[in-house]
Amino acid sequence: MGRMPTWALRADAAVVVIGLALGLGLAACSRPSGDPDPAVPSATGRTTGAVVTDAAATATVETAAAEPRPAPTVPVREGTSDADLGIELKGGTFLPLIDRGTALPASTSENFTTDEDNQETIKIAVFYSVSASLADARRIGGYELSVPAAQPKGVPQIRVTFDVDAGGVFRLTATDSATGAPVTVTARN
Repeated sequence: MGRMPTWALRADAAVVVIGLALGLGLAACSRPSGDPDPAVPSATGRTTGAVVTDAAATATVETAAAEPRPAPTVPVREGTSDADLGIELKGGTFLPLIDRGTALPASTSENFTTDEDNQETIKIAVFYSVSASLADARRIGGYELSVPAAQPKGVPQIRVTFDVDAGGVFRLTATDSATGAPVTVTARN
């Protein structure tokens, strides 16, 4: 069995750490701004719903929005993704997770962890792009994962699933790898 990649994100910034879940060390990456998209205004209301990935697993998604918004979408062309779907890494680097041209529906999962002791949340900024540059990418949304319990850095293992349905609708869900329990995901757009 190969090593599982682990992504660790700092709670106070859009920070991604690429490492290995087998304790071989983690290299910290940081972003100068704590908000991946400061141009997006904050909202005061909050609605809650459930996202179902299959019959056995559900995750609660809280949306910080005053009004319901349409679900985020990825461009679709002839039944395939017309753009790469990925996350932001250090310094505006774009890491594709679902490649352009992938038949839809498509899904991929990655492990995320913390890089600070007792970290309460993990932030993920999701984009789609037709190039390798984040400067050319369109933001799908920001997501905040609630870490199940206060733990030392690198201990929590949160399995995050990135789904795109046949119509291009994007959905992010998360589970605690240790227990299989759903993790609360808050969308921050």
